[in-house]
Amino acid sequence: MAFIDNKVFDSMEQEIVLQASRSKGTQDKYFRMIRNMYSHSHGKINIGPEGEKFTLEIGVKLGNQISTELFIVYWNIH
Repeated sequence: MAFIDNKVFDSMEQEIVLQASRSKGTQDKYFRMIRNMYSHSHGKINIGPEGEKFTLEIGVKLGNQISTELFIVYWNIH
């Protein structure tokens, strides 16, 4: 059994995760679902009453069941 620090999930480049997923033969419908899930990821930091929205290009969503599978695929190419 191995323990993985959650920071690893935060440092994974999404484009590389998608490329790795595609290279491992992910079916088209699942690949599109994963790509859509991450292509529309945004964050927002509120300082005071307003904040500015930004696009997330690094990190996978924690608590998502597919994140572990994406990590394994990512890990195997790095």
